[in-house]
Amino acid sequence: MLHIHLPSCDSTQSYLIENMNSSCGESILVSASKQSKGVGRTGNTWDHLNNGLAFSFNHTPNSTPTLTPLEIGVQLVLFLEQNFGVALKLKWPNDLLTEEGKKCGGIITTMLDDKTVVVGIGLNLGQIDQRGSCYKTPIDSIIHTEIDEKQKKLIPAKIYQYIIGNRVPATGVLELWPTMCHHLNKNVRMVSGNKTATGKFIGIGKNGEAAIQEDGNITHMYSGSLWFD
Repeated sequence: MLHIHLPSCDSTQSYLIENMNSSCGESILVSASKQSKGVGRTGNTWDHLNNGLAFSFNHTPNSTPTLTPLEIGVQLVLFLEQNFGVALKLKWPNDLLTEEGKKCGGIITTMLDDKTVVVGIGLNLGQIDQRGSCYKTPIDSIIHTEIDEKQKKLIPAKIYQYIIGNRVPATGVLELWPTMCHHLNKNVRMVSGNKTATGKFIGIGKNGEAAIQEDGNITHMYSGSLWFD
């Protein structure tokens, strides 16, 4: 594994994609102490806050490729519980939440081909400064202490090694993800383009799609944004 740690960059994901051709097929992890233009889903950005972690790596997709971001979410919850003693929850399809439902992490996956996915992870690991914050979803940190520059390099490496060494098969993702879901059996609203579904979130389908029950009918949503009602 080649680990590139940068004092600062625009986006670890963009840096990784731009430099993958020079890796000679080697696995690459890119982490940064500061990230100014982090990439989020659906054209959004990921703000890199103080004491946060920002890193990206190339990876082999899950055997069911659309389950890859959900698999990464399950692995992060397990890693953070084992190493920091915190119990986090997941929000479909790619957010990590505190037990109180506050956002503390995000995952983005970009399929390059059928054998390669680029995974970007942002975590509000240490204590964050929330003064002046105006996010649609309340935010918080995973632990309430500061982390130093050494940890901003070492912890992403530990997470990456855990992820590649503890793959979760598709059947395991389908079994474990709902047990970690913050909004299972709760009312939600999902928007994908011109399509909106409002109802009870009852779980995920075999491809990781959200299943929303409304008026006795079940709507399957394969992409979009989820809001709590």
